[in-house]
Amino acid sequence: MVNYNIALLSLPAYYVLVFFPHAYAMNILTAADKTAYKNGNPRSHSAHGVIQKTLSPPQLARYERAKAAHTNGHESFPLFATAIVVGSMAGVDEKIMSAFAIGSVAMRALYTALYINTEKEEKSVFRSLVWITKTAAALGVIIAAGLTTA
Repeated sequence: MVNYNIALLSLPAYYVLVFFPHAYAMNILTAADKTAYKNGNPRSHSAHGVIQKTLSPPQLARYERAKAAHTNGHESFPLFATAIVVGSMAGVDEKIMSAFAIGSVAMRALYTALYINTEKEEKSVFRSLVWITKTAAALGVIIAAGLTTA
């Protein structure tokens, strides 16, 4: 029987998941105008002006939320990866690590869906609750690792 390290395998899964909102944003943009995206200098100041002119206000808002979800994924990856590596190295129980890994990947997917699809300010609290939960879980694993090695 093969025994996989689910926690370590969750690292590439999480990282790949971070790129889905970017792909979705590019799909929104290129569906509106195939020539609007310029890969030669995609972060230029003029690029945003072209995007604003190309997309309708609802499309632009969805595009911006997707890009923000993508950016947030990159911002949250270091804490997640640190928790996985430190927890694994310190010998935190494998079941806890696997549950954390699977839960974190699932929460990343849920967070991304909520980020892209939540249009009303009062409903954005659900996205924030998911963020708080996944951040607290990562910090909990790091603390558990510290207590394990103490």
